[in-house]
Amino acid sequence: MFSTILTIGQMIFAIGGTANNYPLMLAGRFIFGLGGECMSVSQSAIVANWFKGNELSFAFGLNLSVSRAGSVLNGVVTPRLVAAHDGLIGFALWVGFGFCCFSTLNAFALAIVDYWADKKDNTLAVKLSEEDKFKWKDLTTFGLPYWLITVSCCMFYMSTSVYFMLAEGLCEKKFGFTAVNAGSLAVVPYFMSMGLSPILGFTIDKVGRRAMFIMISSIISVVACVYTAFMKTLPPDSPNPDYFVLIPLIGLGFAYSIYASALWGSIPYVV
Repeated sequence: MFSTILTIGQMIFAIGGTANNYPLMLAGRFIFGLGGECMSVSQSAIVANWFKGNELSFAFGLNLSVSRAGSVLNGVVTPRLVAAHDGLIGFALWVGFGFCCFSTLNAFALAIVDYWADKKDNTLAVKLSEEDKFKWKDLTTFGLPYWLITVSCCMFYMSTSVYFMLAEGLCEKKFGFTAVNAGSLAVVPYFMSMGLSPILGFTIDKVGRRAMFIMISSIISVVACVYTAFMKTLPPDSPNPDYFVLIPLIGLGFAYSIYASALWGSIPYVV
């Protein structure tokens, strides 16, 4: 259901981009977000149900790695598709719609696999007891570690996600790169996350100390953001763009990978 909502949102976004209609594009992104973020929650619940104990952080890390591979592909391919179509974004957005359709087909396949797994294990007719069902009053039973993780998660992603979304524009308009090169540089954190997340997840499963890893990654992200703020500004298409921007991009990629691998595996433990 959430994958379908996401795909509808991307379709509306692509229609708006093709027609150069900003309000329609905004509506498409809103619907896309409703589907995408809820889908992420559902994915986490499924992964937590399929993997237990020492497998959990590695499974979350591998899931994140595949997700970040999509971000890398988007950052590298989209600017080139736009450049190849005279700067018009419509075609690139419809390519994105095609990927969303493929994702939705996978979601339907997942539902079928899950159904047959439940049938094989004779759990189709099993219903949650009243004790196991979620009630709003259960929120009062979540301990302090859960709420600290929740606040940390909100602040960390609010900072890093905005940085990643602005990274391409920063590289082009502040650090002197061309649009195509800026797109390639902006995916450095995602590229690092793609490679590091499964490794870090496996390591954290073995070592533990999730709170310590969350703290270290947060400190690295603060240093990277402050470093970026004090870098000098260069005009776009500068003959000597500032490649030192790779330092905060690599730092944030490392911090993002550590944080995600440590955090998402922590939530089932503290609830």
